[in-house]
Amino acid sequence: MILKACSPKTKETYLSELKYFFNYFANQDIDNLTKITIEDYIFHLISKYKIGESKQNTCINAIKFYYEQVLGKPREYYDIQRPKKADILPGILSKEEVLNLINAPENIKHKAVLYTICSAGLRIMSY
Repeated sequence: MILKACSPKTKETYLSELKYFFNYFANQDIDNLTKITIEDYIFHLISKYKIGESKQNTCINAIKFYYEQVLGKPREYYDIQRPKKADILPGILSKEEVLNLINAPENIKHKAVLYTICSAGLRIMSY
């Protein structure tokens, strides 16, 4: 992982996910699991623990990293459906909340900036 320049958080997350993966298959030869067996493992996590989209992708990425980077197996497409992130609509402020927001600063320039942002419908979008 160091040679691949993975971030410390990625290393920590992958190792944690692989620990659960190895424990789940403790009585089997991990290096020779089939794609179907791996798919069943992911399905088990989804059905039993109700893991979300992000967690599913993290599990899949950790497993792929292990097989392709650690074991050196050829890059392969796993028939594991990668979920799309759910679109979450932004919260909407009431008229009173907008007015309170605009009137909060005492500086006229700050009020003007807030008024422009609110009237233009601008918002911050995080990825």
